[in-house]
Amino acid sequence: MSSRFQPARRFAASVVGALAITIAAHPGVARADACEIPGSACLVEFNIEGFGITGYTQLNQPSNSGVAAGVFGGDVGTNSGGPYNAGVYGLSMSMVGVEGVAQSGGYGVFGVGTNGAVGGNFYSDTGTALAALTGGGIAMNVENNSSSNSAAYITNYSGNGADVTGAYLGIYAHAPSYPLVLTDSNYNNVFFVDASGNVYQHGSTFNFAVASNGRQVAEFSSKSTTPTLEDTGVGRLVNGQATIQLDPVYAASIDMRNPYRVFITPGGDTHGLYVAAKTPNGFIVRESQGGRSTVAFDYRIVGDSAGQSGTRMAFTDTTHFPNPRAQTQRPQIRMPKLGVPPNMAKMKQNH
Repeated sequence: MSSRFQPARRFAASVVGALAITIAAHPGVARADACEIPGSACLVEFNIEGFGITGYTQLNQPSNSGVAAGVFGGDVGTNSGGPYNAGVYGLSMSMVGVEGVAQSGGYGVFGVGTNGAVGGNFYSDTGTALAALTGGGIAMNVENNSSSNSAAYITNYSGNGADVTGAYLGIYAHAPSYPLVLTDSNYNNVFFVDASGNVYQHGSTFNFAVASNGRQVAEFSSKSTTPTLEDTGVGRLVNGQATIQLDPVYAASIDMRNPYRVFITPGGDTHGLYVAAKTPNGFIVRESQGGRSTVAFDYRIVGDSAGQSGTRMAFTDTTHFPNPRAQTQRPQIRMPKLGVPPNMAKMKQNH
């Protein structure tokens, strides 16, 4: 026997149900006796430095009508009084309780839930419940084909729900209707984005800025009853007249089918100023009563946003908005009782 392998140690595991364990014995590898009597004890030999249980299969299962597994564990109990049973239970004192490795496009760990069951349940009292790593592929792929359940639920009962970090994109979300929906704790919409990029929100919009004294302030955003685009500037009246050219980018961004509006504030004493003419390229300002003043003035231009002319604030029908409450059939996740199996701590002490 290789010096790497130590004499196998045993512990008794109670088996409920008529289940049989048959594991081929190999040098330095675990051996288990058959357990077929309900409530009887099954003696399993463990190699402390090697593999505790090794299972192989060479059957290429062509469909989902059966299972071809190197190691298969199942809990067939139907008594709801035993919610902490487990078909396969992995425990590690300091390393990995269950490790799955896939080669050539397979699955390292594959879980299936049927009839409302949970395919995979990962729990940790203080450490990491689930760690997914990859050297260049997809670390975790979660898929669902249900119209009433989400593909993934992430819940933290005392801290943050999710912390996502990416070297380029933190979160990349896409959907044909609403790529992003944020709700409160009662699943009421507070913010969402539709597939056209339109943003909807409840509450006010604040912009953070740094004041001249270095302190941070929260600024409010202006609201309007129509989708408009504004531009401002300073002109100068010479002998009672001035011509202002529109910024070409601004002119191309407003709907010229509706006249833009110009508001003028003179910077000195005049008989009054007015807009004498407007063109797609600019406007002319003159002094009232034939005045010949030379004076500076401020102007503000308001035009309808291109492609949205005629749109105006109205009461909104919210029935076509996303309804996250219809997608909240959360699975009943059990919290396993994490304990040391019989003799496990003793085995570690004897090693």
